[in-house]
Amino acid sequence: MSQFDPSRLFSVNGQVAVITGAGSETAKAGPEGTIIPVQGDITSKESLQAAYETISSQTEYIDMLMANSGVTEPNPQFLFHPPAPTPDNNLEEIRKTLWSISEEDFSFVLQTNVMGSYYTVVTFLPLLDAANKRQPPPTSGTIPPPRAQVIVTSSIAAWIRVVYPSLPYIVSKAALTQMVKSLSTTFAPHDIRVNGIAPGVYATENISNIYGDYEHITSYGSIPRDLIPLTRTGGVEDLVGLILYMASLAGGNLNGSIMMSDGGSLSVVPSNY
Repeated sequence: MSQFDPSRLFSVNGQVAVITGAGSETAKAGPEGTIIPVQGDITSKESLQAAYETISSQTEYIDMLMANSGVTEPNPQFLFHPPAPTPDNNLEEIRKTLWSISEEDFSFVLQTNVMGSYYTVVTFLPLLDAANKRQPPPTSGTIPPPRAQVIVTSSIAAWIRVVYPSLPYIVSKAALTQMVKSLSTTFAPHDIRVNGIAPGVYATENISNIYGDYEHITSYGSIPRDLIPLTRTGGVEDLVGLILYMASLAGGNLNGSIMMSDGGSLSVVPSNY
């Protein structure tokens, strides 16, 4: 078999993955395999530990953990058209809007997106370590199977410099991108890789309150160019293809990387990517 054979480079055959997130499109649309649903709450250490015990009773290792749970409240619409600062902004109106975010909403976003992802990663470290320990000895001159990996779902919101009107979400995603970098360094001596993905607007159930029948917006010309330069949102195929690359032999050299997929959205808003 050629070393460049796509069926070898992008194969995830036999891998075991844990993917958080209720009804995850990533899990449902991924390569064919066995899917075992496990109920849990990522904001509860007790619930995460129970999920770990359930999963560890069924498998001795996992090759990949995808921390994919997250929320967009209190304002899920900001990703679709974040307003840029203008000279005629009324400071009192801005203050009123920012002040209207409740402490409960602010805490909920940070607790779910940041704390939940953090404890999810920490919970499953033993199973990731077990995956590395079962790998065969290295063969000289041959690219080895990829080491165990954590993939954290962040967002392009991490780099958007417009804080109005949903600062909690932006802050949470910026924290996740830094968490990827910090944990990749922390776990490097133990050969556990940590990477992230930063999607832009994707045609999933999460945006149904904005677009209604959201499946039609993946075709070119369905979104104004001033919002997304490619004039379409991402589709499930885009996301699964990216994760397939990261999980396979082809992406085995990634560690501490954030993979962005936004159709160019950050090119048309103030950002610092």
